[in-house]
Amino acid sequence: MKSSLEKMVSGAVVRIHGRLDADAAMDFERALADAIETDLPRIIVDMADVDYICSACLRVIVKITKLVQSKDNFIELIRTQHEVKKVLMVVGFDELLPLGEGSMQIIDVLKQTNHFNAQAMRNARFFLMDLFNTFGIENDAGERIIQEIFNVFSKESSAKNIEEQLKEILVELNLGKLISETLKERSSKIYKQISPYIDETGSIIDVGCGDGRIAQAFAGGDRKVQLIDTIDYNMVQLPFQRYDGVHIPFPDKSFDYSFAVTVLHHCDQPLEVLKEMKRVTRKRLIIIESVYLNEAQRRFNMFFDWFYNRVLHDDVNVPYNFNSPEGWEHIFREDGLNVAASVDIGLDQVTVPEYHWLYVLEPAQ
Repeated sequence: MKSSLEKMVSGAVVRIHGRLDADAAMDFERALADAIETDLPRIIVDMADVDYICSACLRVIVKITKLVQSKDNFIELIRTQHEVKKVLMVVGFDELLPLGEGSMQIIDVLKQTNHFNAQAMRNARFFLMDLFNTFGIENDAGERIIQEIFNVFSKESSAKNIEEQLKEILVELNLGKLISETLKERSSKIYKQISPYIDETGSIIDVGCGDGRIAQAFAGGDRKVQLIDTIDYNMVQLPFQRYDGVHIPFPDKSFDYSFAVTVLHHCDQPLEVLKEMKRVTRKRLIIIESVYLNEAQRRFNMFFDWFYNRVLHDDVNVPYNFNSPEGWEHIFREDGLNVAASVDIGLDQVTVPEYHWLYVLEPAQ
């Protein structure tokens, strides 16, 4: 077994190469311990080159995970091969996998009583009250609605039943429409975040464009803008084409720039979409993603994504393919992209309590 350690601004990536058999257990533990000694709050373990893991190395994961979590830090195993992933899930380590790869479901977040869920649900209560206050609902009324919501969480055992009951409770508030109204202004904010990385001339494709307002901010002059999405939500006068959620229907290097704004975590195959973006882009890819910085936030992201897309809206795809900032950055590099900029833009939307990160990526020459 071999390993390499990469330090980033606020996390460490450990890449493991080779079989994790009994002979490798001590080296495996030393590699993870070296990452802990960096005192960085997040440890990302890349398992892409591991095709076997033994019980001794599983015990190492237990030991290291307890140590990391005792410091209220975060550890995650990414890019695991299928057979290794099966072993990890069978022995109960699925919560160490990215949300979209593990077996954790929204019902687990709503029902489990561990420390991380308790914190995530406290955050959920705060988010709901803040949301209600934003739209003029007084504290007492907001508390009553929140209590109704949490009563449903405790009584129902299926996510579908919970979704249906919450829709009934919230229907008169029309929160989905109210939130959508507040998001109309986000296009100008996102334009300011992205525009420093895009020239005033050239062609752009907006992957997962939604209503098209963000792309519209870039249109005009010497820029040509193309929209694509799986469903036609387009509300602007720009060229639009539907796609299958994976394959971008344009030839290689068709565009100077491509961007995807909080899109990848909604994709069933985000890495394939990323490869397609790289294929059709000549100069730069710009990605804004919702990220998590710790375990409680990872679970809260799952709650918010579910609440916004399945309760306030209808049947939007929610595979929960979130990642940490370091996880995304490592994945981009492994996919042959240079990370020209990695920007912490934080909580930048009033009614969207997700932590955002911007990446400027350039295809390796």
